[in-house]
Amino acid sequence: GEVEMEAKEGRITLGVNGRVHYVNLEDYELGMSLNRFLREELKVTGTKNGCNEGYCGSCAVALEYYDRDANEVKCCSANSCLRLLASMDGISVTTTEGLRKSVTEFHPIQQRIADFNGSQC
Repeated sequence: GEVEMEAKEGRITLGVNGRVHYVNLEDYELGMSLNRFLREELKVTGTKNGCNEGYCGSCAVALEYYDRDANEVKCCSANSCLRLLASMDGISVTTTEGLRKSVTEFHPIQQRIADFNGSQC
């Protein structure tokens, strides 16, 4: 398909919090993680980088992707510090910023964490 062709040419299409980004992989180091891309390039800093090994969970994001075998869109969580940017073609990412209803209103999950003094590593 068209997306596969772009990835082969060193370009990926990545969704982040409802916005589409066309990423030329040649502009980034080969081993760049999704976490670094989100924080350094897109300035989406709600997703943290704690241990950089996938243990603490502070870098967790939600991923949505199309599963061709099942012919459906699937959703899962992932540690963005372990996912390479180059592996993200055709995937939609939702970070903590993407959960908010508005700038002044938290998503119910965020509100519950705040109400009960939850923390993120």
